[in-house]
Amino acid sequence: MKMQLTIFLLVYSLIGNAQLITIDTFFANTSSKQFFKQNTLVEKISFSNYADGSKHIDVYRKGIWQADSYNYSIPNSYESYDLNFIGDNYFFQKKYGTIRFPDREIDSLSKNKCSEFPYVRGIIYPDSIRCKIEFQCPVEIKNDSDEIVFTKVEVPWGYEGGVKALQQKIQSAYQNKYVKSQHSSADSAFLFSILVDSKSSCLLRIELTQGNYSSFAQFFIDELRTACQWKPNLQGGRAVRSFTKVFVRLNKNQTITVAMPNEE
Repeated sequence: MKMQLTIFLLVYSLIGNAQLITIDTFFANTSSKQFFKQNTLVEKISFSNYADGSKHIDVYRKGIWQADSYNYSIPNSYESYDLNFIGDNYFFQKKYGTIRFPDREIDSLSKNKCSEFPYVRGIIYPDSIRCKIEFQCPVEIKNDSDEIVFTKVEVPWGYEGGVKALQQKIQSAYQNKYVKSQHSSADSAFLFSILVDSKSSCLLRIELTQGNYSSFAQFFIDELRTACQWKPNLQGGRAVRSFTKVFVRLNKNQTITVAMPNEE
């Protein structure tokens, strides 16, 4: 694979006990041209690769223009997907198919930099790719043997008993309450955005963000609303409100699949 590559900036600095190396790159898009041919309404893809292997992308569709300096956080300016989460991955592939990322080019730039996996941010255009690659390279330092290091771990919130308990609740309700003859959807998969109350164990908000609204979708909303066994997120030892996603799908064998990003 031929690659046209320009390196604009190389910065070295020391942060704590790690050396930060940043490389800004620009090269021709030879990996994902087929994706743009199949999705002619997509203008560009913004992506982030994290050291833990997770990959997040934002899809910008044609028909919306904003200056680069404008705040892109306004609703409906782009679609966000966490490709490691079964719910986001399912709806992305359902709508757009698959996309090849410039992994070969990134791996080539990563050679001989350091042993730590880099953090990568980039924008994929139909004909070109811009990337910023950051390496957190360990620096050998001497520690005092008498030094005590305390690490504070934030406690993520979730459902009491885990996502399997929530799945069993919805499965039981589907078998015992829901009239199956009401359900005629060909593709029964839904993605909900939910907000957990920091003072109670119930939800404050449930929004259907992917999937067609129907009586079957309302059944899931009602079951999530009555599932008051949520544990709030702890930030600095204090319970706070926070959003997350819940993916729910009725499988062909009439079983229910429930998944959440932090409990897969």
